[in-house]
Amino acid sequence: MHWWFYLGPYMFWIFIAVIVIAGMFFGYLRSASRDKTIRELAERGQPIPPEIFQRSPGSGSRSGLLIGGLVMLFIGIGLSLMIWHMPAPNHDSLFVGAIPGGIGVALILSYIFLGRDKSGY
Repeated sequence: MHWWFYLGPYMFWIFIAVIVIAGMFFGYLRSASRDKTIRELAERGQPIPPEIFQRSPGSGSRSGLLIGGLVMLFIGIGLSLMIWHMPAPNHDSLFVGAIPGGIGVALILSYIFLGRDKSGY
């Protein structure tokens, strides 16, 4: 076998690592920028608004649970349909779609059963 047959799995994990590291890096940059703003306000003697200590707008809202749940549910359905239409599908492999589908159902149930937050979403 040629070397490019082995490249796919390695590139997948490298891609995942790059995504995780980029998320951590940009999260660090966001918090460093917030800390710099707080420091500059304190040095000038300005009052620090309490909104600066809150999370970004929209984070933690119930609508994120609904959207994430629907996306995961349809990914699960799509995976199952894709495997179903393969030539000679292994019926045990149809349950691969049950993993993201189950996560989607759990997120939708969380959306339904969690109380409304202060923003009304």
